[in-house]
Amino acid sequence: MLGTGSSGRRLRIQVGLSLFAAVAVALAACGGSSGTVSGRASSSNSPTVTLKIGVLADITGPLSTIGNAALNGIKAGIEDVKSQGYDVQYTLADTNSTPAGAVIAARRLVDQQHVTAVLTGSAMTFASAPYLQQHQIPVIGPALDGPHWIDDTNMFPTYGYLKPTQVATTIGKLLKQQGVSNVASVGYSLKSAAQAASGYAASAEVAGLRVGYLNTTVPVGSTDVGPLVLAMRNAKIDGFVGPLASATAIAVLTGLRQQGVEVKFAAVQSGYGNDLLKAGPATARNATGAYFLTSYQPVEMNTPATQRFQRALRAVGAPAEPSAATYDGFTAVELLVRGAKATSGTATSSGLIKTLGSITDWDGAGLFGSVRVDFADRTRTSSVGVNDCLFVSRWDGTAFQPVTGATPVCGAAVPGRTVS
Repeated sequence: MLGTGSSGRRLRIQVGLSLFAAVAVALAACGGSSGTVSGRASSSNSPTVTLKIGVLADITGPLSTIGNAALNGIKAGIEDVKSQGYDVQYTLADTNSTPAGAVIAARRLVDQQHVTAVLTGSAMTFASAPYLQQHQIPVIGPALDGPHWIDDTNMFPTYGYLKPTQVATTIGKLLKQQGVSNVASVGYSLKSAAQAASGYAASAEVAGLRVGYLNTTVPVGSTDVGPLVLAMRNAKIDGFVGPLASATAIAVLTGLRQQGVEVKFAAVQSGYGNDLLKAGPATARNATGAYFLTSYQPVEMNTPATQRFQRALRAVGAPAEPSAATYDGFTAVELLVRGAKATSGTATSSGLIKTLGSITDWDGAGLFGSVRVDFADRTRTSSVGVNDCLFVSRWDGTAFQPVTGATPVCGAAVPGRTVS
């Protein structure tokens, strides 16, 4: 069903860490139809260059919270780049949070709307990737859902190329910094989640820490964590990590406290920002003391880049405390315009693929801090964050507090060490 309108100012507000999306993929049902809506963000500036793009997002269905958060970021990005002389006009295509819907949506964007590029915040992008690659449409977004983000040269992940089978020193370094000596690593029963949990355990071992408990068979999205908690208690762990949705991770933390386990470090890989704030007071209370991992500078760092990001969010009526998906949407627009600036004359799909692929110093619109992504080198992969760097914030019950020495904490790939 097709409709036409303009982007609104009353908006709703995810880690762009790839494994949370893998969870989302498993939860989504197949089938459904998709719709498209045209829009633009309003501004008092007078841009001189117009870019017509498609936005592939999970606006309805079980992943709609993430999809709408990504769309908020895209709208904020569109607002921001107007000051750089760019008017980004978008057609929104809803995947309905299904693989089939993603294919239908992508076909409409290319065949009917003739878009130059596609920005995506959808966990269903994997389904449409072969079609978009066949038609050589540049795709920009978080590397949420599969190896096509590395293998397909038309795809440009906003925080660089991710490879979960790789083992990096980052997690082990972070755990050691926080005084952890005995680690529990827990993942869902999905291949990518299991690989990540195993990789975190390997990283802890490289750091000289004991891995007292490793479980890669947790049912997707489960909050029935009693057996896990008891096993962790019996293993005498004092820290835990894992590619879990925030509800599962917070349930584990709560259970450990109820069992009298003193946890020095409990990682939550999704839920930073507005996702936690809107979850309700009980969830916020139970999350007290948890550490949230992100690929971008948390806005609490109050850097020039986060200030600019928040100004753009306020300008489009979105909450100034973003979620991870909001960052992903914002940086997708900024990367698009970075590529467009390097084209000769009118930006074309082939021209954007060429210029985006030649960028060697992408800084996420400043939100990576001193870290840079080299899109020209698809062999430079990370297992976590941007170039194996993560920004860490601790929730103190009322606010997120950036962690000293972990903004960011960076590691490196361990030569010859992988997980399967």
